[in-house]
Amino acid sequence: AAEKYVISSKGEVKWAVAMLKGISEGKKLDTKSKTTLDNSGCRFEPHVLVAPAKGNFEVKNSDPMLHNSHFYLVKKSGAKKNVINLALPKKGQTIAKSKILRKAGLLSVECDAHDFMQGYIWSVPHPYAEVTNDKGGFTMTDVPPGTYTLRVWHEALGEKTASVTVAAGKTSNVKVVF
Repeated sequence: AAEKYVISSKGEVKWAVAMLKGISEGKKLDTKSKTTLDNSGCRFEPHVLVAPAKGNFEVKNSDPMLHNSHFYLVKKSGAKKNVINLALPKKGQTIAKSKILRKAGLLSVECDAHDFMQGYIWSVPHPYAEVTNDKGGFTMTDVPPGTYTLRVWHEALGEKTASVTVAAGKTSNVKVVF
């Protein structure tokens, strides 16, 4: 299944990443919790994820076949720089590699054994980034009051930005249209 185009009947987009640009205060980034990317059903689960830069990261194989998860850092030019290539030949195998998230930025992950498998990881330097759900929504909590630029990235639709103002104790809504 082409997971890059998961769009509801109302045009809401799943698997986009919404992140605040330039935020320098607020809650701390949790680098202690573990983020897992699973090779399951010959796809990456989840298809797109957000993980803390320099955080704990593991890759898992839930399939009864070899998967070879190959991670690339995507540069602004679109060029990809090799990060690491992990062979997972056994069902249930897990490899922990925090090195994968050592830099903030976009990572592309591909399976060298199955060229149709594609996933993305945003390694982020702050906790204000979320993946949109199947209704195109997301929630960020504990954002300090202020006006921010919201950057929304999607693997096929590109990037959009919007200004959002957060008031103390209030909920802010923003709509971004691709």
